Amino acid sequence: MARKNPPGPWTVRLEIAPGLEDVLLEEIEELGVREARKDTGGVEARMDAATLLYVQHNSRIASRATIRLARVQAPSLQGLADRLRKLPWKLYAVPHQPLQIDVSSTKSKLRHRSTTSSKVELAIGDALKGPRLPSSKRPPREPLRVGVRIENDMADIRIDASGELLHRRGWRKDPGRAPLRENLAVAILRASGWRPGEPLVDPMTGSGTFAVEAALWTLGRAPAAHRELACERWPCWQGVSRKQPPRTADPGAVILATDRDARTIARARTNAARARVDARVRMEQVQLSDLEPPAERGLVVMNPPWGDRLGDPSHARVLHTRWRDHLRTSWPGWRVAVLVPDEGWASSVWRPDARSVAEFSSGGTKVRTWLYEPS
Repeated sequence: MARKNPPGPWTVRLEIAPGLEDVLLEEIEELGVREARKDTGGVEARMDAATLLYVQHNSRIASRATIRLARVQAPSLQGLADRLRKLPWKLYAVPHQPLQIDVSSTKSKLRHRSTTSSKVELAIGDALKGPRLPSSKRPPREPLRVGVRIENDMADIRIDASGELLHRRGWRKDPGRAPLRENLAVAILRASGWRPGEPLVDPMTGSGTFAVEAALWTLGRAPAAHRELACERWPCWQGVSRKQPPRTADPGAVILATDRDARTIARARTNAARARVDARVRMEQVQLSDLEPPAERGLVVMNPPWGDRLGDPSHARVLHTRWRDHLRTSWPGWRVAVLVPDEGWASSVWRPDARSVAEFSSGGTKVRTWLYEPS
């Protein structure tokens, strides 16, 4: 079989937590992708191989990318298998490569996911028999992740192009308790209107996620530049080079991360060093009430403890009210973005003078970001 170049363009879906599609769409358009469209939990666009690689390397918000291989009829298990055998699986996998099949079914006769998954795996195995596509790469040990979404007897067949989830940057070895995912932190910053060049302060830094991700963004470092993506292991992936984004000058605005706990600051400093941004981020042990603004204006971003770490709602309301009043009186000119559970006590504290800019689920908890902007 002759070697082939990647067969794109494909319809690519970039995934994100539902509720954050607008900020992902904005970012993808800034990366040069045209005619992208959002749906629940993601953004879709047509991309060739070079664009697929570039977007995955440089998106700070997407959690995964998949390509649509085909949309086929699935009137029965055998009918689905027959159609799957005809698809060009040898472009994306090699014989005996492990397969990870993810099946969902809505309004279809094929309701048993385990049975359907086994049939799909056998059909792909049949299609991979015989000569394989020539490649200089070693056969991958990692499984090919295949998604099969069946609705009304039509099946959408997708292949994972990312491998490990894109939010796992590799720098956060010690995440601490209940950490916020790296891509969600960037989504909150973007939804709050922050961009490199504006001063940023995180007074409850935890593992340092907001500060580290802001510094990486400021320095223009591609989030996935250090890793091999799943698409780069496809047999058809020949002659696709990595394109670097244009370099921009560091605007030099302060990025400050603080916490009242010494162990927390030590953990955040270690994480910043792993990310190679420790020289760009200031980290200090200080509690919010003693912290002074490092500039006349900027953004304060906070992810305070949730749930049992704050006690009952009445106690949480008292603490949040204290923080809110302190920031509004002692930090004039600063915007404040706070991530809180989407509960009545949190809304009663922040809603009167703030607006909701992001709503999504994190760790199984529905949360909301409130943004206060001084008049």
